[in-house]
Amino acid sequence: MASSTAPLPVPTPWRVPYAQASALQLSRALVSVQEERLIYYPGLSWESWVYALLTVQPDLWVTQETAHLDQQGLQRMTRCLYSYLQTDVVQHRVLGPRSPYFAQQLVNRQDDAIDALAEIEAAPSACGPAVYGLVTGLAAGDIAALLVYQATEPGPHERPRNADRARARAAVPGRLQALREARGEPTGN
Repeated sequence: MASSTAPLPVPTPWRVPYAQASALQLSRALVSVQEERLIYYPGLSWESWVYALLTVQPDLWVTQETAHLDQQGLQRMTRCLYSYLQTDVVQHRVLGPRSPYFAQQLVNRQDDAIDALAEIEAAPSACGPAVYGLVTGLAAGDIAALLVYQATEPGPHERPRNADRARARAAVPGRLQALREARGEPTGN
């Protein structure tokens, strides 16, 4: 007679107020937040993440092996990290004094490539692979550059020649997909 074993139940997390959390639970929660949000805040030191946790003091949701924040706590941590990133000291320490300039250059090159993409779309096979790769690669953009640019540049984040750049950037993936299809390239679908 074959015995069936039921799958082990998934542990149900319970709420632990920040003030009652152990050092291990706080560390696990901080690692969990970093894993979820690190892409948005590359280069921030461990101390910056700890500062945000100490500032926000969110409730934790823990099991015997894990600890994490609920959506509200995660949003509060994100806002705190973003505010912390806005300070001049952090911008120069984490990003370096020339980072805003280089980020702006990458964003500007993306905008130029988006303009050039229209020419390639008009005649998809007219350019060679080097030009095609250069324009499509730049048009795809760099999310880290855009985030640094938005975090460090005062005022509007669009070049004056076109106030609709955010929408143009958002349309790039679909335009690149259509262009690959028009050129007869594999599309990954």
